[in-house]
Amino acid sequence: MKLKNKRLDEIIVILFYILICITAVAVIFVTVFLFKGPRRDVFDTRMSTDSIELEGASVTLGKTADYGQNYIDSITFLGDSSIARMLDVEVLTGGDKAYQVWSSENGDIPLDSNIAKISVLFPENDEVVKLGDAMQRRSPKYLIVTLGISNGVPYCDKETFCEYYQGLIDVLVESSPSTTIILQSIFPVSKKAEKKNPAITNEKIDTANAWIVELCQKNDLKFLYTASVLKNEKGYLNSDYISEDGISMNESGYKKVLRYIRTHGYN
Repeated sequence: MKLKNKRLDEIIVILFYILICITAVAVIFVTVFLFKGPRRDVFDTRMSTDSIELEGASVTLGKTADYGQNYIDSITFLGDSSIARMLDVEVLTGGDKAYQVWSSENGDIPLDSNIAKISVLFPENDEVVKLGDAMQRRSPKYLIVTLGISNGVPYCDKETFCEYYQGLIDVLVESSPSTTIILQSIFPVSKKAEKKNPAITNEKIDTANAWIVELCQKNDLKFLYTASVLKNEKGYLNSDYISEDGISMNESGYKKVLRYIRTHGYN
């Protein structure tokens, strides 16, 4: 009888230790897999902006006196559909026939591996020419570049984004060394635009703008943070600047941009 009781006690002890082991494994599982922090999407895991302050960066153009309309008229704008739309809303001298806007024949320039080889529609004669040739022909006094919303923000990590953008910068500098090149921030989007295309969010745009600041620092260029005056308190495109489609920017928005450029001039 005593032998049976002894064996029973041994079995109880063994079961007790097994229960302790199972509990320990469960605790480790919960700690490692459930409390390691929220998952981040692909774009976030590739971020490395080092918390660059966009508005206070040394390369960001600060507040100046109003440089006036002549300053705006001396600028050539190179960019994607957000810049091509300046012709549609007729905010530049010459309206929809203004010579100041360079974009592709279809009105968009994606930030991709072909960016250094792009052609632009030369507005003087509607000829499609290589960007380098256009720079050599006109040799603009000021060139404001606005790129990244097409392909860049939704698909590129930091390394790829900067590689493509750097390729464009190299072509511009080589083709017209006398041109003052200014990189403009990507414009914010509306809440409706975010819902329509979840791959393009204002959080991602802010991150990409920080990468553009780094490119300015690397290449000794200036950064134009026009996005700062287009946002509402929640970071979306201000409702005053949204067109009727709820996505693109309206005339008031572009006038706000031009006003900002005039009062943040390059000396």
